[in-house]
Amino acid sequence: MTVKELKDLYQDLEKEKSNLLEEVESRLKIDIYNLEKECAEHPELYYNVAVLNSSISFGLSNAELLVKEVKAEIATDIRQNPKSYGIEKLTESQIIEQTDITNEAQEAREIRLDFQRLKNEADGLLNAFEHRRSMINNETQLYLSKLSEPRQEAQVQQIVRKKLRKIKKD
Repeated sequence: MTVKELKDLYQDLEKEKSNLLEEVESRLKIDIYNLEKECAEHPELYYNVAVLNSSISFGLSNAELLVKEVKAEIATDIRQNPKSYGIEKLTESQIIEQTDITNEAQEAREIRLDFQRLKNEADGLLNAFEHRRSMINNETQLYLSKLSEPRQEAQVQQIVRKKLRKIKKD
C-alpha cells in the first residue's frame, strides 16, 4: 500500500470508529429490567466492534510494512548515491541516521502511530463489550437465582405485568 492509500484507509476507519462509537456508547450501559433485549442485541453490537477492530489491525499491519518498505527504499538510494545525501564515507550508522530523518520515513511513522492509536481505542471498545457480556451474564444469573434486590424484583414484576397486558390487548 502507498502512503496515500493508507492515509485514506485511516480516515475511513477513523470515521467508521466515530460512527460506531455514536451508535454503541449509550448502549454500553445495561438495562437490567430488559435483560432479554440486552442479550439479543449484544452479539450484533459486539460483531460490529470486532469487525472494526479487525480492519484497524489490517491497517496497522500495512502501516508497519510501509515503514519498513520506505526505510529500505531510502537505504538503497543512500547506498547508490551517498553523495546526494552529503555522505563522504558510507557507514551503516549513517545510513540508519539518514533513513530516520527523511520526510518519507517520518510520514510513514506518523501513519503507523495514527493506526496504533486507533487500534488501542478499538481494543478498549472491544474490551468494554467483553465486559458488558460478562455483566449481562452476571445480572441474568442474579435474577435467575432470585438474589437480586427486592426493589429490583418488584420493578421487574411490574414491567412483566405491563408487557403481559400489552400482549393480551394485541
